[in-house]
Amino acid sequence: MQTLLANIRFCIYILFFLASTSIIAQTCNCSYTLEEEDLDSTTLNNIWGTNLNIEPGDTICIPAGNYTAIRFYDLVGTAENPIIIINCGGLVTFDAPSYSAISLQRSSNVRLTGTGSSNYEYGIKVAGTNSYSSGIYMENFSTDIEIDHVEVENTGFAGIMGKTDPYCNNSNSWRRNGFTMKNINLHHNYIHDTGGEGIYLGFTGGYKVTSTRSCNGDLIFGHWLEDITIAYNLIERTDLDGIQVNLARANCFIHDNVVQDYALAGQSFQDFAMSIGGGVYEVYNNRMYNSTDNDGKGIQLISVDSGTKLYNNIIVTPKFHGIFIHQRHEFETSNEGFKVFNNTIIEPENSGIHYNTTITVSDDATKIGTTQDTTPSYFVNNFILNPGNDFTMTNTWKGDSESYIDFNNKSTRDGMLPYTFTNLTVRDTTSLYLLDDDSVDAYSVTSLNSILVDLGTDVSVFGLYDDINGTARLQGSGYDIGAYELAYSGSKFPTMPTAESTVKLKVYPNPAQNSFAISGNSVRGSEVYIYTSAGQLLYNGKDYDGEHIDISNFRKGNYFVNVISTEGVQTLQLVKL
Repeated sequence: MQTLLANIRFCIYILFFLASTSIIAQTCNCSYTLEEEDLDSTTLNNIWGTNLNIEPGDTICIPAGNYTAIRFYDLVGTAENPIIIINCGGLVTFDAPSYSAISLQRSSNVRLTGTGSSNYEYGIKVAGTNSYSSGIYMENFSTDIEIDHVEVENTGFAGIMGKTDPYCNNSNSWRRNGFTMKNINLHHNYIHDTGGEGIYLGFTGGYKVTSTRSCNGDLIFGHWLEDITIAYNLIERTDLDGIQVNLARANCFIHDNVVQDYALAGQSFQDFAMSIGGGVYEVYNNRMYNSTDNDGKGIQLISVDSGTKLYNNIIVTPKFHGIFIHQRHEFETSNEGFKVFNNTIIEPENSGIHYNTTITVSDDATKIGTTQDTTPSYFVNNFILNPGNDFTMTNTWKGDSESYIDFNNKSTRDGMLPYTFTNLTVRDTTSLYLLDDDSVDAYSVTSLNSILVDLGTDVSVFGLYDDINGTARLQGSGYDIGAYELAYSGSKFPTMPTAESTVKLKVYPNPAQNSFAISGNSVRGSEVYIYTSAGQLLYNGKDYDGEHIDISNFRKGNYFVNVISTEGVQTLQLVKL
């Protein structure tokens, strides 16, 4: 596993380098260059935008060299003309034994970029901070910030942090008074060897109902985040979470990041590749690798809101669950939960996905303990290989299916049955034809004969059109299962299922013991296929006329019933008792 991570790291470095060098500037185009009187290599440097008459569209150049901490105050650009802070003439290094290395305060519409020298992919470097300080801190009502091509290492706390905490002595910091941190774009950064999180955005002391802070007995809450992008970052060897984001209520996109060798401190519930809470998120195309001798878990979603999506992510050998979802609050709308599809989860310690919607926090005490079983969350096209859980060996309601996708409560499992389909859940790699090497595309599909190919559901209705590498879906006659789509032409199967089909059919009884039937106006004369959760075809019947289908010889577990009629295609899930 260590060799795999090392080779993946090299491949990712080359990939990121090639993708980013084309935009590195050859000239600095300085409006203002920080001189000796502005910078010092031994003491804290304070840069005041108002004193320097910095205006929107100006470029502040930092000459190549070694400096201690730097703080920028009152840099105010515009969306059309941001203020740019850039290295010039070579590598700029900050080493701050007593402070955060780079701080942006009361600033907006600013870009901090290390693209000032073509000789360096990351032209600005934070080489270290003290035990409690972050590498880069966007604080004190800073907003609308872009940070790119910066290396951050050896920090006492987070690599990059952004938030303005609520305090009693500053009511402007309270959520109710309107400040929102927005338009944060963190991309193409290399963050490693941090004493806290790799990236940490948003206040974590309270969401909607409870808060860890109060003023004269009155609860106060941290500000919202909006329009957040965290993309193309390489994050390694963090003591806590790789990426932590909280309170992003709209348009938060976390994609195309690599997080590996994280959670080295082993601090419980601050040990995820990604910890996401309190808001609406789209998390996709990320690669997360936990070394088997580390304690790193997968993705955690805590009380995120209706409409959150997770797709095309690869999670390798996580401790705990691959994806852990606990919806502690009420859904924003009872008609929409989450969409979790086309993820690849390899050998999780427990289950691939754990889903718990039991309310533990509410203004209405009568709702505490409610399981929210009727709010639809989709679990489609996920590939889960060899989880550590094996509920076939326990004396509970849970069976083999829950070893892969654990719904915590039986009522939740039953409520999600119509929305859980075409997931491939297996322990044996036979018939998978996975790429077995040390490249960045390890666990991708290599053969048309793989049972991952073409057996998935078309989820374009949810906005998924490509795989993790940008390969268009679909390539054959159906979506592939998991994060990768095998590129080929032709047809492996005669039909493909379509999510939320207009054909309204039902299998009954469900769960079933010995037989089941299919009801619906268009069912007569249809063709019926029954697949195992691993994609094996067990039954194919033509000219269905409403009769019961014998499944007495089937093993207990989940099956997919693909019904093809003159009006369309629908995939139904059947549970065999």
